[in-house]
Parts: sequence; structure tokens; C-alpha cells
Amino acid sequence: MTETDRLLFASLTAPPYTRDRWDLIAGHVLNRLGQWLGHPVEANEIQVGPPESAPRFHGRIASAASVGGPLAFSWFGFIHTASYAATPTIPEKAFVAAWLFCRSQGRRVLTRDGLAYIYLTYEQLSSDEAGWIDHGWQRDEFGEFEDW
Repeated sequence: MTETDRLLFASLTAPPYTRDRWDLIAGHVLNRLGQWLGHPVEANEIQVGPPESAPRFHGRIASAASVGGPLAFSWFGFIHTASYAATPTIPEKAFVAAWLFCRSQGRRVLTRDGLAYIYLTYEQLSSDEAGWIDHGWQRDEFGEFEDW
């Protein structure tokens, strides 16, 4: 795990971070997403909230270029920091969530059974490792992403 990963996962208990520190963390997480996907990631409108706000950073992301010939597959989405709620035996845990929406030839792609997006999280996997977890295709149960 890198020092930047440690900063992200300690963000709930550390003194408030500066914008520069959150920019560093966001850049690191986006770079790791690009490595995990095997394609560069573009970030637009990445915003850093004030220390007392949640999420700490959030914004729109997209594939830097289309993949494949005539199908021109690409994706776009949203990323932000979040936390798992604490329980009496487990402390609150910071992570990053990302929603990826696929498109081809300028149209959004859904699965045959109506699943709308891929949900990913960037989490501390062990004491010395952090990485992306693929939670698979998800249904847009509340219609919140219909117009995306």
C-alpha cells in the first residue's frame, strides 16, 4: 500500500486535509483506476469539499478514448469518497465508490435484463494492500441515472 493510500484510509480520523492533499489522493485513485481498467481515465469537474463535508472529493470520469473499431465502446461515470458506517465492533472505514456507464456509438448500453451500470469500490484490502473491487452490473432501481 502506498503512502497516498494510507492518507485516504486515515482521512476519517486525521486532522482535515488541505485541497492539495485531496488533489493528490484523487489523482492517485484515478491513476489506479486506469491501471486496473487497462485504459487511461479522464477526470472532469473533480471537486474537493470543505473539511467538514462528505464526500471529500467527487466528480465525473470517463474513458480517455474509445476502445475497439466500429463499435467504439467507451464508458463514463461518477466517482466520490464514502465511508462504511461504524458498528460497535468495527470502526468507520473510508473508501472510494465509482459508477461506470457503458456506451457504444453514442448510446448508453444496458444489459439484456436491464442492468444499468458497473459499481466499483477502491478499498483497503489488507494491512498492506489497496485496490479496486468489482461489484458487477447493478440495476438502477430508483431511476436516478435514467438521463445519464
